[in-house]
Amino acid sequence: MEGRNTGPREQVVPEEEWGETLSCFEMSHKGTRVSVQIEEPDGSRVQFELEAKFELGLMGMSEEERGEQRRVRLVVHKHPGTKIETVEIEEPTRILQQDGAVVIETANGRRVLIQSYPS
Repeated sequence: MEGRNTGPREQVVPEEEWGETLSCFEMSHKGTRVSVQIEEPDGSRVQFELEAKFELGLMGMSEEERGEQRRVRLVVHKHPGTKIETVEIEEPTRILQQDGAVVIETANGRRVLIQSYPS
C-alpha cells in the first residue's frame, strides 16, 4: 500500500484503501490482545481498557457508511468474562498504519490508537 510517511513508523492510508486496511488488520490480529486509546483534541488521553485485570481481544474491525456518514466499528471481547464491547468511531478523516497498530483521526480532532500485542 502506498501512502506518505508522517513519522518513523506511521504511514497514511489512502481513503480508497481504508476498508481493505482495516480488514487486513482484523485478519492479522483477530483474537490477540489489544488496547484502545483515545486522545482528545486538548491532548488528554482515555484508555478504553479501564482495569488492568481485563484484557481486550480483537473480534472485528470494519468501515461502515450510513447515508453520508462514515464510521469505523471495532468489536472487542473483554477477558476474563464474556462481555463484548463495540466502539464506533464517527467521522474518520484519516487512517494511519504503524507497526502492530492503526490510528484513526476524526473530524472532531480525536486520535484513536488501536494497538495489538502478541499473545
